Amino acid sequence: MRTPLFLVLLTASTATAAPQQIHQSWQGPTDSTITIAWRSTTAGGTVEYGASTGYGKSVTAKSVAYGGSTLHIAELTGLTPGTAYHYRCGSSGDWSADQTFATAPKAGTPFRFAAYGDSRSDDTIRGQVMAAVKAVKPAFSIHDGDFVTDGNDQTLWDEWFGTMQPLLSITPLMGVLGNHENNSPKFFSQLAFPVHTPTTASYPDEAYFSFDYGDTHFIGLCTEPVGSIGGPQYLWLKADLAAAAARSHIRWTVAFAHRPPYSSSSHGSDLTVRDTWGHLFESFGVDVTFWGHDHNYERTKPMFQGQPVTEGGVVYVVAGASGAPLYASGTSPFTAFSKSVQHFVDVSVDPSQLKLEARDTTGAVFDSTTIAKPAPKSPWILDGKLDAAAQKVASGTPALSSLYAGFDGRYLYVATEGKSVPGDHFILVATSKPADLRVSPWKKAGQVWRYTIQLAMESSNGWSGWQDGVTGQNDPASTRASNPADAVMEGAIDLVGKYGTVPKSVFLAAAAYGSADAGKLLGQVPVGDANGDIDLGEWYELALTPPTPDGPRDSGPPRDSSAADGPRGDRPIGDGTLDAIAGDRGAEAGCGCHLTSPRQAPWAVLIGLGLLLLRRRRPRAG
Repeated sequence: MRTPLFLVLLTASTATAAPQQIHQSWQGPTDSTITIAWRSTTAGGTVEYGASTGYGKSVTAKSVAYGGSTLHIAELTGLTPGTAYHYRCGSSGDWSADQTFATAPKAGTPFRFAAYGDSRSDDTIRGQVMAAVKAVKPAFSIHDGDFVTDGNDQTLWDEWFGTMQPLLSITPLMGVLGNHENNSPKFFSQLAFPVHTPTTASYPDEAYFSFDYGDTHFIGLCTEPVGSIGGPQYLWLKADLAAAAARSHIRWTVAFAHRPPYSSSSHGSDLTVRDTWGHLFESFGVDVTFWGHDHNYERTKPMFQGQPVTEGGVVYVVAGASGAPLYASGTSPFTAFSKSVQHFVDVSVDPSQLKLEARDTTGAVFDSTTIAKPAPKSPWILDGKLDAAAQKVASGTPALSSLYAGFDGRYLYVATEGKSVPGDHFILVATSKPADLRVSPWKKAGQVWRYTIQLAMESSNGWSGWQDGVTGQNDPASTRASNPADAVMEGAIDLVGKYGTVPKSVFLAAAAYGSADAGKLLGQVPVGDANGDIDLGEWYELALTPPTPDGPRDSGPPRDSSAADGPRGDRPIGDGTLDAIAGDRGAEAGCGCHLTSPRQAPWAVLIGLGLLLLRRRRPRAG
């Protein structure tokens, strides 16, 4: 059907210099970038942004002629994680109203997102769903396809963006193609998403993509077409899932696409989608997926190899009615709940659970479920005795002789002598290379290079615990310590819970000071130059190696073990010293760290090289 001429003229005549169709998305990391797009009749455009309505910073948009107006797209980079910003877009004399956006928080911070799709056809219902979504204040939305009835008709896009602007100007939208987009260039011109790599001639660059938000990995896929096992999209998906599994801060994985592999409504289950991607979802532990195409709501039981299961499995949700004409709902052996209703899904995420609430156009909940996952738990035993899996990483002076460490992929363990050594004890931890000198902990004598957090033990009153290295405030939330009266002072830090990710390495130093105010440095690990300070060259850098992800739960693809082979590029700092590792127990027990020394004996180096060669020649599974 041809678009009536009067609609085309109306669209062109209503274009103004003031920004219209403002919407947000991500092309880069969600914690440090945002993309803002809009249309106007001006040739160029700018985004001004900052912590307040005074803004203070600006980015010039990339502007192109589009449909009788200009399309502007600006990507803001270098933003601060977990931060709210104000912005306005446009040009001098023709600015938008003040709007807001926020960057993603660190991993482990609770958030919520909305999922919906098939928003075509009825603009009134679309507006009702938009208002209901806006009311629950999601951090962002995902759209599972069929934005409009015909993706080649710009007037439908103009109507869609106009209706959705109150939501999309303040929260990002990430979406995928449906069949009604007709693979139109208009979809990719107006919506900016990440580019998948490697690119392929078989799909547009933004047809499928992934992004992380906090502790959750999101994957947008293309069913137009789905492709085949071994095809470009399949190989990309397999590699992307494996990479996400190797990132220790990722707790949840969510996928979304258009044609559903499980559905009891009009179109039914798309078995090509199920057969192509289902085993990858199951093998790599995808938690929940969202789909459209059938214009109703349906949630499956957790599924594994085509059958409902009581533990594990993947939940499939058809969220396909936010404006499209409703289809009758149905049920199948895999159905947990279904209903023919215009809706969206409100998803709340925290480290221990995903809570899904399906809401109608009034915001009322008509279905809900919770997917639980046990909270991360430290494997390190804090009982005042050295944990059996820890390694001795450095030796020191007679007054403080040893520093031990271990890493399980999330929790860092550190230990040194306890009650057997007099004075107040500290283990200093820096998550990046120390950059400048500061006063010693608790205003002891001398100086130390700046650190992030400290494990402290006060001999005079029996207190021990972790403290922030900048503020000095007690920090019990993501850290634990043993009793100071024990033979070993030990503690563990949830690096992901505290910092949102695992740094490539940490820098460690242990020290004992006299108990009095301004007490002198009595001993340190690694050995220092006896000048009373803990200088840059007197720290030990511990490279943190993420654990290899667990293998497939059943018949999924074999795990690539190549990342675990070979040296990991650890670097000693300055003239810091290290004695030989106390046995190889820590490495065999899964310490997860790699230790180096500028003073290792030549025979130790030769033995290490020999073991490395043997390891590299060992045949790999699969």
